[in-house]
This record gives sequence, C-alpha cells and structure tokens, in this order.
Amino acid sequence: MNSWILLCRLWGAAFVLLASATGCVEKIVRINVHVVNDDDGAGVRSKAVALYDYSCPILIACKRNYVETRVTDSTGVASFILKARGELLFKVKRCAADKLGMPYGLLRSDMVFPVMDVTMRYSESECMRRL
Repeated sequence: MNSWILLCRLWGAAFVLLASATGCVEKIVRINVHVVNDDDGAGVRSKAVALYDYSCPILIACKRNYVETRVTDSTGVASFILKARGELLFKVKRCAADKLGMPYGLLRSDMVFPVMDVTMRYSESECMRRL
C-alpha cells in the first residue's frame, strides 16, 4: 500500500514538472491589441487578436494612441491619423465570446498599470460580468 502511495506521489510530481517544462505554469503570452481614443474619449479595439491557451496567465500589451487628425471622406467614412502615446500591459481572464464577438475580457482591477487617459470600453463587457 505504501508503494502505491509513493508511486502516486511520484506521478503527481512528474506531472507538475511536465507542466512546468511546457511553460503552462508560469507562461506569459503577449498579444498586441491596439487601443485608440476616439472623439468622445472612449477606447475602442481596432484590431482582432488570435486565440491562445487561456489555461495559462495572459498579458496583453496595449499600444496607446490618440487621434491627431480625423478625416471624413465624401461617403461619410471617417479615418483617423493616430499618434503613439505609449504601451500598457493588461491581464486577461478567459470568458466565452460575448455579443460583440470578443474572445476575452479585461477588468480594470486586473490591469498591471492604471489606464490613465485611455478608457477601455470593452473592459466592462457582459462577458466579464458573467464571470
């Protein structure tokens, strides 16, 4: 019986070592998400991101920009000339895609650095409220 317990403990230790070797225990994945300030000061996601293994901790590197010039063409489509403002890191929690089709969500309390002048409109989505 003691040898069976020892075998189980060794198997558990081997599993933990294997998980560490694959990087899933301490792995940090960086995903680029571009966040811009539109005219009313709210942040919008301007680029889709790829799905990663959400069983591991994830950080998002957000490129902060502000609108330097807004141009509207004859059809009414607006485009923006953006100027870089810096980079922020955000923690991400796994959640089911919400009605906007976002595969992840952000909470202000989980941000590594404060947002300052960028408001994350999607950080308080229905997806995060369901967690």
